[in-house]
Amino acid sequence: LSDFELDILLLAGYKYGDMISLAQTSKAKRIIAPAYFQTFFAKRVEVFFYNQLRPHREVFKALELVRRIDKKHFDENISKIDFKHLALKTLPKHKRYIDILFKSFQAEQFKFIVGINAFANSAYKFVPQDYAYLAKDLAREFPQVLFVMMSYDKNLIEYKEFEEKNIQIFIGDNEFFHLIELTSRLDMLISPDTGNVHIADIFKVSILQTMKTNLRLKWGGGSWGNECQMLLLNNKWIKNYNKLKFRFNKLAKDMIVRLLDKA
Repeated sequence: LSDFELDILLLAGYKYGDMISLAQTSKAKRIIAPAYFQTFFAKRVEVFFYNQLRPHREVFKALELVRRIDKKHFDENISKIDFKHLALKTLPKHKRYIDILFKSFQAEQFKFIVGINAFANSAYKFVPQDYAYLAKDLAREFPQVLFVMMSYDKNLIEYKEFEEKNIQIFIGDNEFFHLIELTSRLDMLISPDTGNVHIADIFKVSILQTMKTNLRLKWGGGSWGNECQMLLLNNKWIKNYNKLKFRFNKLAKDMIVRLLDKA
C-alpha cells in the first residue's frame, strides 16, 4: 500500500492487526474504519460508531462506512439509487445453461421452485441426509412444487437419484454464475448459513435457514424485504437435535403453504 497514492482507504474488517498496521503505513490521506478496540486507538484512523443491535448490521455497517466519506453527499443521494440495477448479472450463456437444465427437470410443470442446500462450513446445520429426508417429505406433500437439491461437483457426498419426480439434483460446477442464475429463479431457498443465502437475498428469494444464535443480527437473511425465517441454534443445540429438526421441517412446510396461498 505504501506504493500507492490513495485519497481514502476504507477498512471494513478489524480482526487482523496486521491489516490495520498495513493501512497505517499507506499514503492514504484518510483512513476510515468502524470503531473497535483494535481501531479506536490506531493512529490516523477515523473511527465511527454504528448500531450493533440493528438487523442485517453488516449491510448497514458497509453503507455507513461509505457514508463517512461525505455524509452530506451520501444523505442527499442514497434514496436516488435503484439497487435492483446492482444485482448480480449473468450472461446469456449462463441463462441458456439453466434453461436447458430446467427443461430436463420439466420445471414448467410446477407452480414454484424450491432450492434445498445442505452444505456449508458452519457446524450449525443438520446432516445432509436429513435435508434429503426433508425434500422427500415436502415433495410428497406438495406435488405442485419442484424441489432442487443443490450440490457441487467436488462434493464427497453424492445424492442418489430420487424416486419423487418433483425432486431434481443440481450439481454446481466451476462456473459460479450458473449457481447465481439458478438461485435467481428460485421462489424459496432452504439452507444452512452460507453464501447461497446471500445470493438468494440479493434476488429477494424467500429463505429458511439455520443460524448460529449470536450471528442472527450480523448475517441473517431478509436484507431486501424478502421473507427470511431463521431457526436459531445455540452452542448446545445438538442435545435437542431431533426436536429442532422437527421445528425446522414445520417452518419449511408453513413457508411453502404461504407461497401457494399467494399464487
